[in-house]
Amino acid sequence: MGVPPQETADDAKPAVDGSFRLLLSEDQFMVYLDEITAPQNGGKPVTVDDVLKELKKQKLTQGIDNAKIGEIIDAFHAGTLQFDPPSKNKFRKATPKENLCIAAGEKPVLGEDGVLIWLLDEEQIKHNNCAVLPGEIIATYQPATSGKEGKNVLGKTIPTKAGANNFPRMGIGIETSTTDKGEQYQAKWLGSIKYDVSGGSVALSVEPGVSISEDAMEVHLDIYAKSISDTPIQSSHIAALLETHGVRHGIDENAIQEALVKAEQLSSGKKIGSVSQVLVAKGVPVQDGKDARLVLSYDNKNAGMELAGGRIDFREKSYPWNVKKGDKVGYLLEAKNAADGRLVTGEVIEAKQPKEIEIELDGLHKDEHGRLIADKDGALIISTRSLYIVEVLEINGDIGQKTGNVHSDIPVHVTGFVEPGFKLESKREIIIDNNIEDADVRSGGDVLIKGGIRGMKSEVFAPGEVNVGFIENAKVFINGHLTVHGSIINSEIGSNGDIVVGAENAKASIIGGVVTAHNRIESACLGSKIYSKTIVKVGFSQETRREFNKLEADFEVKNKELEQLDQIEYRHKHYPMGDSQAILAKVAATRALKQQEIEAIKKSIEGIKQKIADAGGSKIVVKKSVYPGVTVSINEVSYDVTHEMGPGVFSLDTEIKAVIFVSSGTASNS
Repeated sequence: MGVPPQETADDAKPAVDGSFRLLLSEDQFMVYLDEITAPQNGGKPVTVDDVLKELKKQKLTQGIDNAKIGEIIDAFHAGTLQFDPPSKNKFRKATPKENLCIAAGEKPVLGEDGVLIWLLDEEQIKHNNCAVLPGEIIATYQPATSGKEGKNVLGKTIPTKAGANNFPRMGIGIETSTTDKGEQYQAKWLGSIKYDVSGGSVALSVEPGVSISEDAMEVHLDIYAKSISDTPIQSSHIAALLETHGVRHGIDENAIQEALVKAEQLSSGKKIGSVSQVLVAKGVPVQDGKDARLVLSYDNKNAGMELAGGRIDFREKSYPWNVKKGDKVGYLLEAKNAADGRLVTGEVIEAKQPKEIEIELDGLHKDEHGRLIADKDGALIISTRSLYIVEVLEINGDIGQKTGNVHSDIPVHVTGFVEPGFKLESKREIIIDNNIEDADVRSGGDVLIKGGIRGMKSEVFAPGEVNVGFIENAKVFINGHLTVHGSIINSEIGSNGDIVVGAENAKASIIGGVVTAHNRIESACLGSKIYSKTIVKVGFSQETRREFNKLEADFEVKNKELEQLDQIEYRHKHYPMGDSQAILAKVAATRALKQQEIEAIKKSIEGIKQKIADAGGSKIVVKKSVYPGVTVSINEVSYDVTHEMGPGVFSLDTEIKAVIFVSSGTASNS
């Protein structure tokens, strides 16, 4: 190419540089090099730097593609790229051409919502009619994504929107683990899948269907042929399920196997067969023992009469009975053994053990059928722990002027009264058909008085039990239980057993006097409406407490005496003298004696402690009424009744050391 001729000043034209036009997209994410013009008269052509300067000037700084700018400019200058006709606007908005894009921002990426992905047959799951085995994966949850912010070509940050999570609600029987793909849900145990979409989200659980009865004696279960993944269910799967839910006893393997076979027969295609409410385990019921019974049926007059603890009812006027050798006087039924039960959980239910009757037989025997047969002629005597036939001293009539005082080594039966001023003593049992009137009666066994005890000079002593119709103005001191069918009035009574007054007599009362029992007093009424000063006591006495304190003091004294002996022994062993050997021998003998005394004291202390402990449950039971004027004493803690009270129980609250009266479910403190 040659150099063009020089123009004159008159016809010279000015040089015109090349130009270009930028186009910004409406969303401000794209910039296009929309137009380029060629230079004229030797002007300067458009360069990449020109475009970059203009972009900077317009603050279009994001995502600039320098190479693309150069590519477009080069194509224009080479004539391979044509633009639309020139525009007067250097910077305009119009429909862009994608191949002319020289800058691009980053558009925001929206987050995706979380999604529950079923790995098992979703339709079957939604119909709640399928089973799943432990460890089988039911579904996964792909959590929502947070999205990504964008930037337009102006460099402005464009926010995004995160996806929403709606995690399924997990019920029982589902275990959750986290994987790189999200949450994974699998069955914890064998059971049926339960699917629920209420509440705005999916609720998922695996219900074992183990139905344990309230008494834990039966277990029922729905049994499926196979799981939703087409895996056959085995009896071992069911055994593991029962173990997981605490069923460890009485499992019926045959019933389970039969139900599995039947469920398989009911299956077809996609339908999974099942058998509902199969009895798969059963506990063992407890079998309480049956108490031994002593029944006397002599002469058919008292057929089937059962004696509680060997006690005879005072109203049985024909007692004692005269029998002949070979007579059948009743029978003794042995106790029937108890058998513990067991719940399906394996817990043992302890059976009520039967009560045996420990009774000695003398003068009669029990045959192989339990019948009691007399071995000799005589009188049948029933005592607390024995049943025997002996010769009885029978006094037809009263003990009085005609008989004088009576002293006997054998049981005595008085058909009349014991009259005032007279004494009746027996080393065995005493039976009196009528009253004791101002008389002294002492027994070596039980006493049965079909009448009553009356009179200020009447005294009755017995080591056994006393059964009497009534007691008035008398003194009775016994070791066993006292049963009074009528009332006790203005009397002094002491019993190391229980005292029961009027068990079947609503009018029976304890009125006036002092009545003391070891553990329990029971009466229809205490006191009377005319304010009779009445004292009833149960529990250990003040005398017992004083005895206990004295024993403890003696124990301390004896221990100090032992310490003194130890000191004497030490001195003579380490610093012997002429008579040390004799003194040491005496010390050894004295120590042995002291140790014996200490052991005896310790034994007595333990005995009283046990007696006090036994009295901890002492109570006074009133079946009808308690009247003002009554003083209740339990273990030396007293309560004075100031107003009439209904039926209830007096007992001792050891924490607050007060007598409590419980009536109709309400407790009040003294």
